Amino acid sequence: GFLGVRPKTACATANEEKAKNAKLKPKRRKVKTEQKHLNEDYCFLCGDGGELVMCDKKVCPKAYHLSCLNLTKPPFGKWECPWHQCNVCANPAVSVCEFCPSSFCKDHEKGALVASALDGRLCCCEHDPKCPASSDSWPKVKCKLEHQEQSDEAVE
Repeated sequence: GFLGVRPKTACATANEEKAKNAKLKPKRRKVKTEQKHLNEDYCFLCGDGGELVMCDKKVCPKAYHLSCLNLTKPPFGKWECPWHQCNVCANPAVSVCEFCPSSFCKDHEKGALVASALDGRLCCCEHDPKCPASSDSWPKVKCKLEHQEQSDEAVE
């Protein structure tokens, strides 16, 4: 007689392997559908179009003219616009003015922004809360707001 487990032939081992693999469900790869990063096609400071520098922060659509940023050449590498740094200390911003690039960190946000008459949108001290957008810039701001709402709807 034979003591122990009888060795299997190579053919029997291969057949068992195929049967085992057939029982396993094939794993499906998850395909990440990344939202397309849409930038505004006008300068956030002056409201005009033209050659613009785009913010590289993932969710930020803001764009600026080099001259509006007091730059002579485009920034090197990944660049975040002024909207993401506190105006006072340059720390990461948690609150932003919706009418200009002014923004504030948690230490400086208290009292820096107030709700405006324009749909309660936040504005800084550089704007009149009753009329945060001057009459000549209102068409540009209105266009910006409509574009932003359309972008928000497209994301949803």
